[in-house]
Amino acid sequence: FPARLTTQPSFPEGKEENAAGERPTPENRFGPCSLRARFDRKNVKPENGAARFRSRRVFIKKGKGEKNMGKETTRGSGTGPAPAFALRALHHVAIIVSNYEKSKDFYVNKLGFGVVRELYRPERKDWKLDLRVGEGPDAVELEIFGEQNPPRRVNRPEACGLRHLAFRVEDARAAAGELERRGIPCEPVRLDPCTGTYATFFFDPDGLPLELHE
Repeated sequence: FPARLTTQPSFPEGKEENAAGERPTPENRFGPCSLRARFDRKNVKPENGAARFRSRRVFIKKGKGEKNMGKETTRGSGTGPAPAFALRALHHVAIIVSNYEKSKDFYVNKLGFGVVRELYRPERKDWKLDLRVGEGPDAVELEIFGEQNPPRRVNRPEACGLRHLAFRVEDARAAAGELERRGIPCEPVRLDPCTGTYATFFFDPDGLPLELHE
């Protein structure tokens, strides 16, 4: 079953009729194909200037019958399918550290991440350090929480949840050599058989696996 399904309209964009002189209707708007869509004639009333949405029910043709595949939501502008909400990018990653000053030195002075904000939260008796990883629209924040006596991370055997953080670099071998010069040991650089690029692992002061990946 394909991950993405599309339909081919039988009416050219902006045209009121097709080559056969037919006018578009909810039934013939999409030409013969294995997947077609029927639009429900229900428009959500805009609130506070929000974009208009309409829903369409998607069917898969199977012989003489059809299988109802549920509804999709599309913007009223007719620009095509759009989800009801969009997870556009990774906003931040948060980690807990056992020694705040040691971890701050590691991530700021050795890895070179810029400080966005730093504050002490007396109600929780912890430090929160927000770092910027990358530049421009690709930048992601790394949140570091300095907790008092947190339970140690289980790496071997690995527990469920976050496995590691990976940082993109231009040259993994050169980056690993620079980390070694800064006193951060790295595993041997290996060729990733899935991507055909080089990668290696190293660890933060609490043993969190970190990866350099081209």
